[in-house]
Amino acid sequence: MTDTAQQTVTTPEAPDAPGFFILDHFVADFSMENPFGRLPAELLPDLHHGLSVFAKVTPLEKDDHRVEIFVQIEAAVVKRVFFVMEMAYRADVRLHLIPEDEVDEFLHVKVPEALTATLRAVIEQNGRFAGYPAINIAELDFAGAYAQRKFAH
Repeated sequence: MTDTAQQTVTTPEAPDAPGFFILDHFVADFSMENPFGRLPAELLPDLHHGLSVFAKVTPLEKDDHRVEIFVQIEAAVVKRVFFVMEMAYRADVRLHLIPEDEVDEFLHVKVPEALTATLRAVIEQNGRFAGYPAINIAELDFAGAYAQRKFAH
């Protein structure tokens, strides 16, 4: 996955176009728990996923930044939690010609959005291997999470 993601999301369209380069990216932490065992098949139609996402940014040097993406999924029937999945995904990126007033939003929204296919694949494949019902993530809303964080501050 690393090679594919680096080929598809890291190169600005032209030398003078704004964008970013992915220097490195990987799963930093991944956990799946099922406190009550396997979900009975008859409860699958009533299973509801709660999803939360956010990104944390740490400056490294000059134009380099570490973007840590956190995803949590909690699946429950009524109020009984059947499984919890938590993932921390890390990407070190180098910005290229991003205007200063757009850097924060770019790092918290655009970089995570560019990695969404990879995040989705990690979650869905590992969930399937762990024996969970299909985890289909329609949308990881990084723009919404960023807006909430900005509003809270």
